[in-house]
Amino acid sequence: MEIQPSWRAILIWIYEKNFLPIFLTAFSAYVISDLLLWAGNIGMEVGIIMKYGSVMLVGITLILLSLRKKLMKYYILNSYIHLKHFLGWKRIPYEEIEDVKIEAPPIAGILKVGNIIIVTPRGDYRLEGLSNPEKVFEEIVRRKIELEGRLFRRP
Repeated sequence: MEIQPSWRAILIWIYEKNFLPIFLTAFSAYVISDLLLWAGNIGMEVGIIMKYGSVMLVGITLILLSLRKKLMKYYILNSYIHLKHFLGWKRIPYEEIEDVKIEAPPIAGILKVGNIIIVTPRGDYRLEGLSNPEKVFEEIVRRKIELEGRLFRRP
């Protein structure tokens, strides 16, 4: 089962990963450049640099968030969960999973997107931006129980 984050997750990442200050700073620079240009306090060149700089700041942020979404994939396989990210991948065997939780940020209810946190002795792993986290949660729990049943079943 292959899972990829939803496009709606980008809006949550703007909220969660503190990209909102970048957008507000860029918007402020854009508006302030107009006001300063209108008041005659800055030259035309500086105003244009401020405008294009703020637009580029927002553009680069959106490109990075889109790239993050594109490069994240999760695979729920028979014996382990495979997390593929930008910098590499991680494999989580079902035997190591201690707990699985569904996390929904405040804005996630509106966007119908959530995260799953997998707790292991090595640390916590997050499956972010899932459009149907309940279904993925049930699949992980079902496979873990199925695997444990095979491990502990006596012949």
